Amino acid sequence: MATAKVQTLDFAQPNPLAQIFPQAAPLLSSHKAGWNGFYFSHYRLPDHEMPESSLVQHLLSIFIGNSKTSLTVEGHFQNECFTRGDIGIVPANRLTPRTWCHGEVEYLNLCLEPELLTRLIDEALPPVELVPHLKFRDPLIYQIGQALKTELEANDANSCFYAESLVTALIVHLLRRYAKQVPVLRVSTGGLPKYRLKTAIAYIHDSLDRTLSLRELATVVQMSPHYFAYYGEPGWPNDILYMFPIVISGTIGLCVGLAVLDPAMIGEPANPFATPLEILPEWYLYPVFQILRIVPNKLLDIAMMVSIPLGLMCIPFIESVNKFQNPFRRPLATIVFLIGTLITLWLGIGATFPIDKSLTFGLF
Repeated sequence: MATAKVQTLDFAQPNPLAQIFPQAAPLLSSHKAGWNGFYFSHYRLPDHEMPESSLVQHLLSIFIGNSKTSLTVEGHFQNECFTRGDIGIVPANRLTPRTWCHGEVEYLNLCLEPELLTRLIDEALPPVELVPHLKFRDPLIYQIGQALKTELEANDANSCFYAESLVTALIVHLLRRYAKQVPVLRVSTGGLPKYRLKTAIAYIHDSLDRTLSLRELATVVQMSPHYFAYYGEPGWPNDILYMFPIVISGTIGLCVGLAVLDPAMIGEPANPFATPLEILPEWYLYPVFQILRIVPNKLLDIAMMVSIPLGLMCIPFIESVNKFQNPFRRPLATIVFLIGTLITLWLGIGATFPIDKSLTFGLF
């Protein structure tokens, strides 16, 4: 019986899956983004069959949807249910398992040229290989995949440096967690030497008219790109164990010292023998107190006060709707924040005035 020819998949091509599954067209691809040495694609495919294939690059498949799948692994048939967050690794020059997908499947493909790993482990002996994994979970790999997807969707022309930084960190993570032998990478400490720092800054200034890559910058300063993945000192234990307690203790000490040695009186001191004409709560409750004074309907008063903590509880869920953090790229959220701040200040200041002047501050 003739043996079926094994297809070779080269993800450096725009759509390598088309030679096996003609309807396979990526929803998103990095081939026009200019990323060098690694390729990203986002697929959403109906039920289909994928034969065994040989890979030119290392393949990481990150599932972002649920899928029931049947596979043949080393001659054994098995059923698997992939859910959002599941990840698979197939090293380069290995065969992918023959796969039957029952229903729609959605996943991200991140492919790495073997030279990228070689460039980072050229200091380690013997050479290191990735271990194939059919199904596992790793929050860091998943988040890096999502970050690359978001960067492509933003269609930023200067995304190469950011993407290369993410992939460099990803490769170091793969070598430390999913390699047959963990390489010992030389960690640079103390920052760049001054002459190299000057060289890098001068090169960046001379190249402002074009897009720089992490590999190019590492070549200029004659350092391995993995240095940039380990730049600086780790957060644990240096920052979290030593720096944070010192800063927090110093802040608390300053606040307590100022409160004891130089107390700032907010409002008039309490007099148990004289009831003031305007009874005020603590200053941080002025806005809510003002609502109680100016709204005639008490049921509406209670509803408005309850809406304040409920609105604050909804912020974490609303916050994740927009993928941007820059306030200038979130005009609606910025406008809501500014209007809310102005209303809070207006209510808080108005609470210090008599009720007949609390809305206009006595100006009108």
